[in-house]
Amino acid sequence: MNTTWHKKQSFRITAVVLLLAVFLLIKDFNPSGRLEVNYDFGAESPYISRLSPDGRVLEITETVEGERYQPMVIEPVYFDVRLPQNYDNARVEVLYQKDTKTPFQLGFRTRASDWSWYLSDVTPIAQVGEWRRGEAVYDIRDARIDDQNLRFILASPGLSESGEEIQFHHIKMVFEKDKLTTANLAERVRDYLRTYK
Repeated sequence: MNTTWHKKQSFRITAVVLLLAVFLLIKDFNPSGRLEVNYDFGAESPYISRLSPDGRVLEITETVEGERYQPMVIEPVYFDVRLPQNYDNARVEVLYQKDTKTPFQLGFRTRASDWSWYLSDVTPIAQVGEWRRGEAVYDIRDARIDDQNLRFILASPGLSESGEEIQFHHIKMVFEKDKLTTANLAERVRDYLRTYK
C-alpha cells in the first residue's frame, strides 16, 4: 500500500516536471513567432537587462505615486535583450520624459563591427499622463547577436553638455517572425538549435 502510494506520488512529480519542461520549451521555441518583453524599472526582467553603465544613468527613482524611472544624464547607454531565437523585426516602445529640444535616438548593434550601430530617432506617438510614448521599428535580420543577446543603444547627442536628462519609465519590445508552419518547421528547428550552440 505504502509502496503504491510512493509510486503514484513519484509518477505525479515526474509528470509535472515533464509538463513544465515541455511548456518552457514551447515558450522558448515560440511557435507564434511573436515575443513581447517589458521592463518597468521595478523588478528585474528575465529578458531585458538594466541600463548601463552606471554614472551615465542615475539610480532608479520612485515617485510619490509609486512610478519608477531612471534618468540618463550622459550618453550613450546600453541594454541587452535575451532572445531565445532569431527574429526578423522589432518594435520598441519607450515611455519617457525629456526637454522638447533634446534629441533621442535608439538603435541596435549590427554585424559589421563591435561599434557599428543602426540608429533612428524615436518617434513620439502618444502622451500618457506626464510621460511621452515613443516608438521605433527595425528590421533586425542584420543585428549582431552574441550568446543570445542583442545589444541596444539609447543615444542623445549633446546630452552630456546640455545639463538635461532623459527619464525612462517603461520599455516594451515586440519581436516578430513568421509563425511556425509545416513548411518552415525544419528551418525553424535548425535556427533554434544554432541559437543554442
